[in-house]
Amino acid sequence: PEDYKLWSKLNCDKISDNGNWIAYNLRYESQQDTLFLKNVITNKLVSFPKGSGGKFAAEKIFGCIDNTKKLDIVDLVTSKKFSIQNVKSFEFSTGGHLIISLEINFNKNLNLCLRNKDGQLLKMIENVTEYKINRQKNMLIYATSNGNSSSVGKINFGVRLYFQNLTSHLTGKIQNLIWSKDETCIAFYCKNLKYQVFYYQFNPKKLTSLQELPTARFDIQEIARDNALQLQISDDNKAVFFAYKSSEKILPEKSVVEIWNANDKYLYPENQSILNHHQSFLGVWHPDNQKTITVTNKEFPLIALTGNQKYAIIADPSRYEPQYHSFADVDYYIMDLKNGEKHILVKKVSSHSSCLGASPDGRFISYYKDQDWYLY
Repeated sequence: PEDYKLWSKLNCDKISDNGNWIAYNLRYESQQDTLFLKNVITNKLVSFPKGSGGKFAAEKIFGCIDNTKKLDIVDLVTSKKFSIQNVKSFEFSTGGHLIISLEINFNKNLNLCLRNKDGQLLKMIENVTEYKINRQKNMLIYATSNGNSSSVGKINFGVRLYFQNLTSHLTGKIQNLIWSKDETCIAFYCKNLKYQVFYYQFNPKKLTSLQELPTARFDIQEIARDNALQLQISDDNKAVFFAYKSSEKILPEKSVVEIWNANDKYLYPENQSILNHHQSFLGVWHPDNQKTITVTNKEFPLIALTGNQKYAIIADPSRYEPQYHSFADVDYYIMDLKNGEKHILVKKVSSHSSCLGASPDGRFISYYKDQDWYLY
């Protein structure tokens, strides 16, 4: 029993681009975990007590954060090490030339700091609430807040740093900055009294917003922020997907008597959970013509987008309840996301995710029914 505390579980954390370095964790029941950095050729080993979230950049630099919010940086070429205190998150630019860190200052606000690979501070932007680096790691967008006024900026990491202000003096707090797939536009939420959706194009420079949902389609619904339904820009940059929910506050029912109705589709506890859950649904907004459409709703809450995000496959999971399958049968409908029109795709097939698929270009849909596969 005395040796139990020495036992650990090994987890691979990261592998460098060329496979010359590996980062792995040894995790203990006492939570005295250690992150190790090892060169697989020379067997050189560096340890980071209580370190986690390791990141490599071009076989040149490695960084991780410990539980005291200390960022440890190692130059993989020179073995030089240094630390930065009070770091909430960090990134490396392409090639590891820049260290980007979000740091907590003495006022408990956040500063976005840009340093060279030797740790020299090049630029600090105050009152940053969040940032998002692009996939190529040569650009970054960030949001700042001053009281109830927010702004969005952009930084290009070239031979020189190029700073650009995209929006200024938006009322409320900016949240969920996202890039489009081709990185030519961005979207984000801004919350004042209610959530709004903003969409910004770089060329030509244009800011468009969705502030209120049309009552004809959405009734008493409002824009919402939901981690299960992430803000997303379609691949062709023509549509923005967002979450919405009822603006009415749902008060949980506390009945003294439970009424279990044999005709209900679900048992009483599950029914109550559904009734008392403030569920969010998916909507789509077309900034070019300001058209907004409900994609999912209470009647059709299941959703799968086609590869090109021009159509949605929706279903009602309660259609054939009650039943005895692990995954209930459903009727799948295809919805055109330009106008919201839908038609039946197939009736009474399993709702298991492996029984439905869509081609990456959005031209074909496959489904499994009665022991056969069909292509639509």
